[in-house]
Amino acid sequence: MSHIKEIGRKTPSFNKSPSVIIIPETNEATDFKLFRGAVKPGLKSIIKTNLDIVNNVDIGGFNDKEKYKMVSIRELLNRAWKWYEHTLDYTWTSQDAIGDFFNFADVRGIPHLPMPKDRESQVVDIRSLEEYFKHYFLQTQGPTVIVSETHATTTPLMRVLKDANPDLKIGMFVFDTHIDTDPGPYEDTPRKSNTLRLLVDGDDKGHKSVVDKLTVIGVPDRIEVDQRNRQDWGIGKYGRKIKVVTEDELIGDDPHTMSFSKKVLDKILFDEINGMKQEGITNIVFSVDLDVLKNAIFGLTAIEYSPFHALLYLASLRELSVYSQVPRMVYDLLTNTGFAGEIDGSILDYPITLGGKGLSVLYIEHGLKKIRSICKELDMEFGIKINNSKVVGDIVELSGPDFDDRTKKTVQHIVQAMFID
Repeated sequence: MSHIKEIGRKTPSFNKSPSVIIIPETNEATDFKLFRGAVKPGLKSIIKTNLDIVNNVDIGGFNDKEKYKMVSIRELLNRAWKWYEHTLDYTWTSQDAIGDFFNFADVRGIPHLPMPKDRESQVVDIRSLEEYFKHYFLQTQGPTVIVSETHATTTPLMRVLKDANPDLKIGMFVFDTHIDTDPGPYEDTPRKSNTLRLLVDGDDKGHKSVVDKLTVIGVPDRIEVDQRNRQDWGIGKYGRKIKVVTEDELIGDDPHTMSFSKKVLDKILFDEINGMKQEGITNIVFSVDLDVLKNAIFGLTAIEYSPFHALLYLASLRELSVYSQVPRMVYDLLTNTGFAGEIDGSILDYPITLGGKGLSVLYIEHGLKKIRSICKELDMEFGIKINNSKVVGDIVELSGPDFDDRTKKTVQHIVQAMFID
């Protein structure tokens, strides 16, 4: 299968020993956690019953656009079902990707810090995570990567690093399909959707800006950029502090191939890092949100924007007659919640593109290695020192169940890219 070629048949071993700090489940509310609370025996049969209803809807009276939507949605749901029919049952709650990563790291020989004993059975409170990180950094040495279930943990992480190094000017590269600069709700409590805004803007609770220049790579197109340039989303007010590189800007010279070019990425990275140096930035870190990866190759897994969530929604329906309203209801479900994924290079006609082509694992690995080599070339510091450790970045959004360990294997490859030439 294509994803095997992408990730590799053999799980690589580390030639160096970076420390991995694994942040267990947090108290941030996510769709996965809400669905997980409703899981019960018989889930699989309920999903199959409701999926059969979707498949048997007569679409003869639909116009061409509605037919295309419904056929696409059927394909999406059936693909999700095919991948999960042999693994999905009421025991799947134990397959939470971030919790399972502890055991996976042990088996694969990935050095990591254990959870403190007093935290083993507890959910980590986002609001107390700064103290949590300080506790960890007293134990670890050498290069360090943080692995987390949510992008919300990036905010307290960077605040701790900045507090320990108040004179540093920090540049950050974020590989993400979204620009996480949401203005609300919940005031300024760190969440996966507002973490970048809090990094460049601070908040009304006394936290100051900690990142001086932020470059986001992998946003599907300019639609989301334009949407977030509106006053309430506020990207425009940050001026030069936020740079967005869309998928379109990563395409090579041959537009017919529509493939992402390493050469183009190399130039973008060099220009950005060189520009950061000219602005006095001294240290570079990264953040990789797994939803930036290519779903078609990577497969249905812990990535939050996967059709699997739509299957869970099907299982939650109590009144099956609602399907008399298809395709609008199912279509709205998939697009308005971001679970549509990529359908023929688009995400139907939803106004903010949540799908996109997605970057490959190898492309992400190449980009991270290139950032490291450019920092060395330009005599800039890759990572930020704290105590005896040096944090280079984080890998986030290990949320939900993990099909065939693909999320875990991919995280290992991304971590490895930071420390192996």
